[in-house]
Amino acid sequence: MKNKLLAIAALAAACGLPAHALTLQGTSTTPGNTLVDYSAPGLLSFDADFGDRGFVSAEYQIEADDLLAPLDFSALVHNLTGIGIDGIGIGLSAGSFSGIGTVTRFFGGAAQVLGAGTDAVEIRFDTPEFLDVEIGDVFSTPGASNWTIDLRGLNVGDRFTITMAVPEPGSLALLAAALSLGLVATMRRRRG
Repeated sequence: MKNKLLAIAALAAACGLPAHALTLQGTSTTPGNTLVDYSAPGLLSFDADFGDRGFVSAEYQIEADDLLAPLDFSALVHNLTGIGIDGIGIGLSAGSFSGIGTVTRFFGGAAQVLGAGTDAVEIRFDTPEFLDVEIGDVFSTPGASNWTIDLRGLNVGDRFTITMAVPEPGSLALLAAALSLGLVATMRRRRG
C-alpha cells in the first residue's frame, strides 16, 4: 500500500498536479476560543487562540501525501486569557504522537512533555505562561523542531480529530487522562 501511495505522489509531482494536504472538515471550540488552519502536504499546523480556558478541536480528512511519512505537527498557542496558564493538553482521536519536538515559551521557562508515543500528551510549565507558546517549529527557527504524528493504520479518506485544551489550574493532570479515555470521541459524537 505504501509503495502505491509513493507511486501516486511521484506521478502527481511529475504531472505538475497540486499536492494534497490534510483537509479541514470542521472545528469546535469553547466560546471565546478560535482555531485557524495552516496545514500543508505532510504538515498539520494551526494557530489556537484561547480567549478563555477550554478547548479547540479540529477534524481533518487524510490525503495521500499525509501517509508517506509521519505527519509533522506544529501549533502556535495564543494565551489571550489575561491569566497565566499552567499547561496544555493535546489529544488525538486516531494515531499517536510518535516524536516530540520543541516547546518554546514566549517568556521562557521550562516545559515538560508527558505522553510521547500515545494519543494524548500533557505539556506542563514550571511557571505560568502569560503569552504565546510555540509547539514545534512554527517560524522556521534554528534549533526548533516539529513534532510528528504516526497515522499508521489509517487510509486516504479517513478522518481524525485533534483537540487542544487549556484546563483550570490544578486540573492539568486530569486532562490527559480524559483526552485519552475518549473526551475527543464524545465531543465528536455531540457535533455529529
